[in-house]
Formats: sequence, C-alpha cells, structure tokens
Amino acid sequence: DWSTGFVKWTFADDAATSGASQKISYEFWEGFKQFAVQWDYDSTSNTYLRTMAGEKHVDLNDGKQLATKNVVILYTKEEGPVDVHKHMWYQTAGSGKAVIFQNGKRVDATWSKKDRTSRLTFTDAKGKAISFVRGQVWISVLQTNTPVTVE
Repeated sequence: DWSTGFVKWTFADDAATSGASQKISYEFWEGFKQFAVQWDYDSTSNTYLRTMAGEKHVDLNDGKQLATKNVVILYTKEEGPVDVHKHMWYQTAGSGKAVIFQNGKRVDATWSKKDRTSRLTFTDAKGKAISFVRGQVWISVLQTNTPVTVE
C-alpha cells in the first residue's frame, strides 16, 4: 500500500508580516528570459504573486495572476538535455538545500526524499519539519548553482 509510512506535511495558519516587502527572482536557465520568474510578496493577502518573462503570469481560466502562500526553491543536480525536446533530468531522491518563503519571511531549509515513492520533506536548520502556510505550495526545482535574488 502506497500510504504505509506516508508522512503528511503539516500546515499552520497565516502569520503575515505586516509591511514586509519581498521580491524573489531567478532564471531556470541562463539566457532563457522567457522563463525568468519573479515572486512579489503581498502582505495584504499574505501571498506571493508570480510574474514570468516580465509579465503577470495569469490563469488562463479566470485571468487572475497566479498566487501562492508558499514558495519553495529546491536545489538539486540537473542533467541534460536528455532528449531531442530538451527535457532535463533532476535528482529528486536524496537530500539537498532548499529555501522557503512564507509569511513574508525566508526560511533556509533542507529537503529530503528517501526514494521515488517517498514523501518529499523539508526541515529547518535544527532538523524540525517545516509547517507550510495553509494554501498553495509552489515548488521550483533549480540547479544547485542557480542564483536567486531576494530584495
């Protein structure tokens, strides 16, 4: 049974940082500006609003800008392209560095995943499981040396 030993993520209520201003930006691949991402923290809604290629990234169904309560940057090994379509391979079993943005704050973390079917977990510097803010969790997987700018 897939759920044997399954570890659920934990969630906490909003704890927005009043007046916080945070802008997170990165490129998935250098020189491919059409995939450059920026997240802008909105303390009023306690969400991060997504911009891609310099324009608001909107949901095609409702026209609203994509927003999430939690932005996770997971750093890992990248290889490729692995085929003619330029797909990349990312190591997602093992462990590595992660950065989590929530409530207008940055949390340096470690990700770990025992194997392909295990739950991806995140812990803080003391080894304690990270609780996400209730709502969406957006995970961006980046090559280990990808620069991320936080303003």
